Amino acid sequence: TLESIKNQTYTNIELIVVDDLSEDSTLSKVEGATKKVLFDVVILRNAHNEGVAKSRNKALSVAKGKYIAFIDGDDIWLPNKIEKQVSEMESKQLDISFTNYMTMNEKYCVNSKRVLPAREYHLSDFMGGNPAGLLTVMIRNNGGIAELFPSIAHEDYAAWIKMMKAGAKAELLDQVTAKYMIHDSMSSNKFKSIIWTINILKKYGELNFLQLIVATYRYGVNVISRKKAVTILPD
Repeated sequence: TLESIKNQTYTNIELIVVDDLSEDSTLSKVEGATKKVLFDVVILRNAHNEGVAKSRNKALSVAKGKYIAFIDGDDIWLPNKIEKQVSEMESKQLDISFTNYMTMNEKYCVNSKRVLPAREYHLSDFMGGNPAGLLTVMIRNNGGIAELFPSIAHEDYAAWIKMMKAGAKAELLDQVTAKYMIHDSMSSNKFKSIIWTINILKKYGELNFLQLIVATYRYGVNVISRKKAVTILPD
């Protein structure tokens, strides 16, 4: 992950790493891997295990960049990710950009590619499920994002809905910019994911009962269509 950041063709980068009280060698690895980079590195360590949402918000509270991108500790960016997205966001004045991505197993072998239509996405598009993979998302830093991620499962989906309801302009760019790691344990969380999605649509989408039924139906349809949009790559 760190190597994929170091290899970016765009070099005006501030890297903020939040360590959520890890008990392994994460900190020493981060410190070693970032010793000779040519950009600013900020390492934050939580005094207590605070979870994903609060850790992301802690990074946002100190971020200085005009644009902010997200990556978790087992994913990979392709070398021109930041350069491409910054260029598109500047030219189109986007508040949110995201892209398609490849998936890989725990041995970093690519096995599929998620491809959704490249176009502008509206709040209604997000009400049928989350089209924006976190590792591909870049947002404009408007100074009011310090508490963007709520402490809830699928916190990234809730964050995008909050931004869209505030009038953000979002677009899925016609690019593949990242590799997302699929863990074996993820398949057992499908039912939980449905419950989490419905909860977010109710709480942050502010849908009434009838609207929630319609949105849940759309979510199911979109899950099926997105599976069809996944290209299985040969070994």
